[in-house]
Amino acid sequence: HFYKRPTLALQQRLSLVRRMELEPRSMFWGLAVKPGKRYETEVQEAFRITKACLVPSTSDGKVSTLFIENDNNEEFILANLSLKNFNETLDISFNEGEKICFKVSGPGTIHLTGNLLECGDGDSEYDEGESEDDVANELKNLNWTKQQIKQLQGSHDDSESDDDDDDDSEEEEDSEGSNTEEITKLQKQITNDKLEKVQKLLITGTKSEESISKQPNLSNGETEKKTENKTSVKESQTSEAKPKKVVKNGIIIEDLEEGSGVACKNGNGVGMFYTGRLKTSKKAFDSCQSGKPFRFKLGAGTVIKGWDIGLQGIKVGGKRRLTIPSAMGYGKRGAPPDIPPNSTLVFDVECKFIYGGNQY
Repeated sequence: HFYKRPTLALQQRLSLVRRMELEPRSMFWGLAVKPGKRYETEVQEAFRITKACLVPSTSDGKVSTLFIENDNNEEFILANLSLKNFNETLDISFNEGEKICFKVSGPGTIHLTGNLLECGDGDSEYDEGESEDDVANELKNLNWTKQQIKQLQGSHDDSESDDDDDDDSEEEEDSEGSNTEEITKLQKQITNDKLEKVQKLLITGTKSEESISKQPNLSNGETEKKTENKTSVKESQTSEAKPKKVVKNGIIIEDLEEGSGVACKNGNGVGMFYTGRLKTSKKAFDSCQSGKPFRFKLGAGTVIKGWDIGLQGIKVGGKRRLTIPSAMGYGKRGAPPDIPPNSTLVFDVECKFIYGGNQY
C-alpha cells in the first residue's frame, strides 16, 4: 500500500470531510393529546415541536390547556387554546433520554406536530473496523497525495526509520505521477494566497506606522482636551439623533419630531393622523393617514387613556410614538377581532391642528 496509518490529526480532518458531505434530515413527528390521559415516555429519538392545534369540534366552547411535565414532576403550560385561538406556534426540542409527559386540562383534543432531528455520521475517531484499502481509496477519491497529507499533519514523524523514509519517497513518486498537474495548481494557489496575505499585512503595518509618525507631539493636557471635546461632540450628536423618551403611567412617550407653536393640553380640540399596531406581532389594526384627521377633545375620555395622557404637550407638526400597556388601552377584554385581550399597543401619531376648547 502507498500509505501509512493516519495520525490522529489526519483522522480528525478526514472525519470533518465526512461530516461536511452529510446533511441533516428532518422527518415528520406528531401526537394527538386527548383530555384525561397522560402521554408519558422517555425520548428515543431527538425531536422538535413546532405547532399545537386544537380540534374545534372537541372544544365545547371552553379553553383547553396543554401541559408538559418534566423529570422533577414540575408542570409547565405550553399553550392555552380555544375557538378564538385554536393554534399556537412552538419551538421546543427534546433530546434522547429525556423523560417527558404531555396532558390536557379541558375538553379539547390537541394535536402536536413537528419533526424528528436526525444528524449524519459525526464520529471523529478512527474506525478500527476499516481496512487499509478502504482508507487508501478514500484518500484517492479526495485526490490527496502523500506529500499533501504530511503538509496537513504539520510535521514529519521523527520516529520513522530510514527504510520507511526511502519507501515513502518511492511511493510518493508513484502517486505523484498521476496527479502532477493537480499538485502544481494547488501549490500555486497556496503560494498566491500566502503572498496576498503577507502583502495585506505589510500594507496595513505601513499605514499604521505612517499614521503614528504623522501624529504631532502633544502634551498630556492638550491630548486629554481633544479627546474630551470629541467625546462631548459624539454624545451631543447621539442625544440629538435619539428621540426623547418619557414614561407616564406605564406609557412610553417618544418625541420623533417636536413640531411648532403652542403645546396642546386638556380641553383642546385636536386632529391627528395615526397608525396603530400590536407590539408583539407588529400587525397594524387601524390607520388614518390621509383626508380629514381624526378629531377629538383631549382629556375628555372619548379615546383610550393612553392617548389622553400620552398626547398632552404635543405641538402642531409634532410626531410621537406611544407604547401603551393594556391597562391604558383596551385592557383584559381587548377589541375583537383585531386587538386581542391584554395587548400592548404602539401608535405613531402626527398632530395636524389644535383648537382651544372646541368639542368634537
